[in-house]
Amino acid sequence: MEKETIATRLKTLRLSKKATQKEFADAIGCNLTTYNRYEKGLAIIQTQDLERIYCMGCSLDWLVVGKGNMSIDDMEAAQNQASSILDISRGQVSVIDEQAKALREAAEASKKTAEALSGFAIAAQKNADIIDDQHKMLIRAVHYVDRNHDKIKGECNHG
Repeated sequence: MEKETIATRLKTLRLSKKATQKEFADAIGCNLTTYNRYEKGLAIIQTQDLERIYCMGCSLDWLVVGKGNMSIDDMEAAQNQASSILDISRGQVSVIDEQAKALREAAEASKKTAEALSGFAIAAQKNADIIDDQHKMLIRAVHYVDRNHDKIKGECNHG
């Protein structure tokens, strides 16, 4: 016996409507290739397609998790299911909003860090330039002392 999945339940639903894959795809507003991937379990059913399946009278509890009956029997159950979907969607939007906020804050912190590092790099380059200049001055001073030392030494030897 084949394990029940969203894909197998979707096929069961389609067959209960006595529809071909093309007819069912048209009914929910997706193309045949996409629907075929849904029924093979190769793609996740998009929200707008789930909404259209729901509007056809299919219980999303049954389709998604295999609980309850295939058909929605009364309007109250349909409204409860719609309310649950809306609550889940709001929760997902809230999570996405929080993630976006955290990413914006991280980007701002990264920008500030980059600016600080840039400032440190500029200061380090200036210090390196100063050290290079001091090194050149010391080399000139050493050459000067060497030249004068040789003069002094020469004068002492002649005197």
